[in-house]
Amino acid sequence: SYVVKGKEGFTALLDFDSKTGDRNSQDAVLAIEEYIKQNTTRIGDDLSPENAAAALVGLLQGIESDVIKARGADLTASATLVKILRKKSEDAAEAVIAQLGNTRAYVARANGELELLTSDSTDKLGTGADKAVALFTGLFPGDRLLFATYGAHDKLTLDQLRIILKDPESKKKNEAAAKRILEEAVKAGSVDDRTAIVV
Repeated sequence: SYVVKGKEGFTALLDFDSKTGDRNSQDAVLAIEEYIKQNTTRIGDDLSPENAAAALVGLLQGIESDVIKARGADLTASATLVKILRKKSEDAAEAVIAQLGNTRAYVARANGELELLTSDSTDKLGTGADKAVALFTGLFPGDRLLFATYGAHDKLTLDQLRIILKDPESKKKNEAAAKRILEEAVKAGSVDDRTAIVV
C-alpha cells in the first residue's frame, strides 16, 4: 500500500491488489504519486465541499485514465482520498472523502465515539473509478480521522478500534495510535498488507 501526501490537508491511501514487482507497474505507481501531487494543488480550501468532492472523484478518474490505462499497467487498487477544508473563521473543518474498494475511513470524535464513514465495495481504481463514492463529515476540535487498508481493519471490530483510539497514549500521538492498530491487527491474525493513518 502507498500513502501520498499532497497539498496541506490532503492524504491518499492506495492499496494495490496486484503485484507491483514488474517494471511497468513500478513506474506506474511512481507516476500515480507524481500525478496526485501535481493535481492536488487545484483542490484548495476555497472550494465548497461539493466541488472538492467532484475534484477528488475526478482525480481518481484521472489516475485511472491518464496513468494506469495510458501506460497499460495491470494495476487495480482500493483507494481513499481525503481533503480537509479549513474554515478560516471557525474552529470547525469539513472532511471530504472519495473512496473505492475496501480501504476505510473512520471519524473518531473527541467524546470517544467512533464512526465508520465508508462502505466496502468491489469497485476498484484501475477498472471502476467512475463508481467512486464521495462523502462529507464535519470535524470539530479533538476529532480525528482514521484511514485503514483491509489488512489493518479486517480483523478488528469497530469497538476494538474505538478502544485503541480512546487510549490516553493514542490520543496524545496519532502515529502511536496508528502503530497500535497495526500491532493489534497482527495479534488478531491479519496476514494482509497493513497500513493505518490517523490525522
